[in-house]
Amino acid sequence: MLFLNSLVLLAFLLFFGANAFAGMLASGGTLVVIVPSRQGLVIAADSRSSIGSTYCDNSFKIIEAGRPARTAITVTGKGLFIAVSGPGISDLCEYVARAHRSLDIGKVVSDYLNRENTDIAQLQIEDLALRCIAAVRVFQASSPLSLRPFVGRELFTVVLAGYDLKLKAATVRSFIVRLTDSLEPEFTRATTVIMSHENKRDVLAFGETDYLSARVYGGMGRQFLNPDTIQFIMQDKTVAETDLQQTVRHYK
Repeated sequence: MLFLNSLVLLAFLLFFGANAFAGMLASGGTLVVIVPSRQGLVIAADSRSSIGSTYCDNSFKIIEAGRPARTAITVTGKGLFIAVSGPGISDLCEYVARAHRSLDIGKVVSDYLNRENTDIAQLQIEDLALRCIAAVRVFQASSPLSLRPFVGRELFTVVLAGYDLKLKAATVRSFIVRLTDSLEPEFTRATTVIMSHENKRDVLAFGETDYLSARVYGGMGRQFLNPDTIQFIMQDKTVAETDLQQTVRHYK
């Protein structure tokens, strides 16, 4: 998907882990990589859903916001809960694709951005985080046991990415919602990264970053990387020196 030749969205290999607890399926395990180029921003994520021992390869976790233009959303961690309908599901992948979302943080964020229609660089990120927390509390009230396994842990990360055509600059903002030891949702670690042409090209990763570092870049997965891709990752170049099509080729 190409936003006016400025923002490329690639969805690939999205690992979507799910565990049934208290009648809910909870998503998890997402990896998102964001790379700037002189023509725009490349966002890549895997598209695999894991539900117990079942794998579904039709999950697309990069959301194009309706407004503002050239803006994308992704959520890593446990931001999606689906009610379990009971036994007798003939096609679990089809069920997960169509089932009612008891909690859908991606939709909460998308609806908020569409309503506010504010460039993410000027967005009141605290207000958006509080909307997400409100949605978590509503979910807690309807399904009190579902979040107990996540007490004292991070629940999900919201990542927003946008590209400014006039400034030729990308903005990536994120925040984490976690559960306290008393099961209260709170947001933390809000970050903002602005990447213009003169900046060094950084690869931003969210979600399963430990897996990426230990198993891919620094583990057995490295042998499957094309030597040109390894060179691309290691190069010390600016955004202006980075070509969009070259970036897409190495991260697709």
